[in-house]
Amino acid sequence: MSTAKAVEKLIDNGYECEFTVVGKVMDHNVYKNLIKHRFIKYLPPVSRKIELLEIYRANDILVVPSFKETFGIVYPEAMSQGLPVIYSKGQGFDGHFSDGEVGKK
Repeated sequence: MSTAKAVEKLIDNGYECEFTVVGKVMDHNVYKNLIKHRFIKYLPPVSRKIELLEIYRANDILVVPSFKETFGIVYPEAMSQGLPVIYSKGQGFDGHFSDGEVGKK
């Protein structure tokens, strides 16, 4: 929800934003809160890698706000499509590149 709140603040400040969420619904309360926002587009999990690459190409940035994340494949996949990433400090991708080189924590 923190990412949705950040996008909402950007919109309130005059930025044109859309937030695409891709993946399995793990918590239906979170899902219900997300889809009530007009700027959120939810996509169910994709089965083919090519579909995921197309989603990356259709967006401008990848946000992975994880609290428990290993080095997931999502980071280099997104980077391979030219997306900068925003990731959680101390999780997954953090420490592999200097802050600001490929994304921000």
